[in-house]
Amino acid sequence: MKKIFLILAVLFSFSNNINSQTITTPGMYFSPDTLVVFVGDTVTLMMGPSHNAVEVNQSTYLSNGTLSNGGFSIAFGDTGIFIPTINQTYYYVCQPHVLLGMKGVIIANALPVYGCTDSTALNYDPLATVDDGSCIYPICTQLTLNMFDSYGDGWNGNDFIMTSSNGTPFFTSTLSSGSSGISSVCAPNDCYTISCTGGSWQYEVSWTLTDSSGVVLLSGGAPYSDSICFPALLGCMNPLALNYDSIANTDDGSCIFTTGCTNPLADNYDSTAVVDDGSCIFSNCTQLTLNMYDSYGDGWNGNDFIMTSSNGTPFFTSTLSSGSSGTSSVCAPNDCYTISCTGGSYQYEVSWTLTDSSGIIVLAGGAPYSDSICLPVFLGCMNPLALNYDSIANIDDGSCIYNCIGVDTTESFEVGQGITWMLDPNNTVDWTNRSGGTPSFNTGPSSAFNGSYYMYTETSGAGSNSEAIMYVPCVDPSQWSQLSLVFAYHMYGATMGTLSIDVSSDSGATWIEEWTLAGDQGDQWTEAFVDLSAYTSGISVRVQAETGTSYTSDIAVDLLRFMEMPITGCMNPLADNYDSTAVIDD
Repeated sequence: MKKIFLILAVLFSFSNNINSQTITTPGMYFSPDTLVVFVGDTVTLMMGPSHNAVEVNQSTYLSNGTLSNGGFSIAFGDTGIFIPTINQTYYYVCQPHVLLGMKGVIIANALPVYGCTDSTALNYDPLATVDDGSCIYPICTQLTLNMFDSYGDGWNGNDFIMTSSNGTPFFTSTLSSGSSGISSVCAPNDCYTISCTGGSWQYEVSWTLTDSSGVVLLSGGAPYSDSICFPALLGCMNPLALNYDSIANTDDGSCIFTTGCTNPLADNYDSTAVVDDGSCIFSNCTQLTLNMYDSYGDGWNGNDFIMTSSNGTPFFTSTLSSGSSGTSSVCAPNDCYTISCTGGSYQYEVSWTLTDSSGIIVLAGGAPYSDSICLPVFLGCMNPLALNYDSIANIDDGSCIYNCIGVDTTESFEVGQGITWMLDPNNTVDWTNRSGGTPSFNTGPSSAFNGSYYMYTETSGAGSNSEAIMYVPCVDPSQWSQLSLVFAYHMYGATMGTLSIDVSSDSGATWIEEWTLAGDQGDQWTEAFVDLSAYTSGISVRVQAETGTSYTSDIAVDLLRFMEMPITGCMNPLADNYDSTAVIDD
């Protein structure tokens, strides 16, 4: 039976030993060779038959010496107990095997002193090194922090921190794991800065701070930064409320407001009302329907349609929360409104039309969009170049009358729509001026045929299964020997529709189709011409696009010319039948 030696030189009776540790010799080393303990801990050293443990000083230890410093000594094959009495590092070696590296250290730290470490508490202990939660405050507010994590893996390093007005962190807590937890504290009267940050996955974090009555004083997530003062003085903090309390520092939701109609355009507008109660009455308003479309079918992804009154107040807001289509209605008082549609993502999927009670499209667009409209609607001819231009009209009704074109005319759309070609007000999708490629993939041109700009039909959303017409009201064929319309077209896309050139000799009452083409023609511009020489008196000419069943049916046209019938032939100088007089390659 092994003897147990008690090292009297270092033995001291401690009634509050924190724990016991053991050092063994499983081989030519001590295990563990570095041990961290508190003063008063019991260390048991169990030596093998060929090993001993002798305490030495630091210099002897570092030089692999064996001279004892008079401290503990455990003989070969024995078990001894060492109890450190002061906080320092103790060095020891195995004398016969020190040159083989068999040595160790015991690091003894001072015992923790438990007590109240908050200097604002009544029982503050300046000697305490570890706060034991015993602090007593003269006046404090009992708070409970309710912590939540939506994923259920804790707050991932985020901390909730209350910092006193003197800049000292007063209370810190976190959710180390799981989906919920609570922490409590009694906060002395003071104003605190509240923060919650410092980790990852912050969108999972949420919390509420309640008082002893369960009233939620603050709530938030991460990152968060705000302040709060105690004691909490509950009351209404909104200066516009009837029961505003200037002393309150925590709003308790008790505010009472004057309700009524807050729209200055309404007949019963109440200038004292703070909260609109939906009672507004408009004697003169225009009934509007907003038709909303999304080409992908997942709603408008945060984009909003907004009508803002002339006084800068948003009057009407709507969005398509989900799906591919929806409607929203409003009766808009007489005013001029700014129209916008923006604020979200995937804007190329968005399209809409705004119609009046007769179904007339007063505006159409997508996102982003910004324009204006005045109500009531005054229909008439809005083109100053027309013979019947109406300066009062604010919506063009397609009634414009023009002098007939009687000379060669070219439109390449470099300055918008230009002045030659008009858009039909009844279009279900408009011809749009654009440079570069169209917004959708696998359809439309990547650049213009001539110059930088062209006209095209955007077929995403409401643009599919729609009609777009662009027309010239009057052309006089008698001014040419053989009148023709020469133009370039681009019809690329798997669901391509139909492009037609139509002529009317009765001011648009009836139309005759003179040229038509349907289906995917490839990703290329092609030039074509229409012979109009059969007509001898004034005619109307239109370019009509009937879009396909999906977004891959963007039709584009460019460089529209009224001119003498071009000479067609082979335009390649390297060909045997090259025709130098040809204008269009046949």
